[in-house]
Amino acid sequence: MLNKIVYIILGCFLFLFISCKTSSALTMERGIYFYEHDNFHEAATQFNKVILSYSADINSLSSKDIEILAQAYYQLALTQSKLAHDSESLVNKKTYYSNSIKNIEKAEKLAIKPNKLKEYSETRLLINKKAKSYLD
Repeated sequence: MLNKIVYIILGCFLFLFISCKTSSALTMERGIYFYEHDNFHEAATQFNKVILSYSADINSLSSKDIEILAQAYYQLALTQSKLAHDSESLVNKKTYYSNSIKNIEKAEKLAIKPNKLKEYSETRLLINKKAKSYLD
């Protein structure tokens, strides 16, 4: 009887451990939620939180963490590009587009999977095209 209780408790802990998302994953989801609901400033804040939660030493990160970090840079770049597009201020457009390009380049450098590298590269080309007239 005691063995059954121990197995049940261990099973519950194992289930909770496996099913819990990391803080970074939850913050990414919040950022995506804000982006999808056109709250781009808050989305950018959430993606920045993810980025800042990781060590600057990439070699100390797991592959999964690097993928999340690359995705955060990618999402931040998209968000900044959207903020640039929506801005009426020329100074803000330049700032947002410039930051967007820097962040999509960081995402590209961190990409592990070939399909993600392709997606990030294509996005960088599109952002560069949109930003060209404001950054020349």
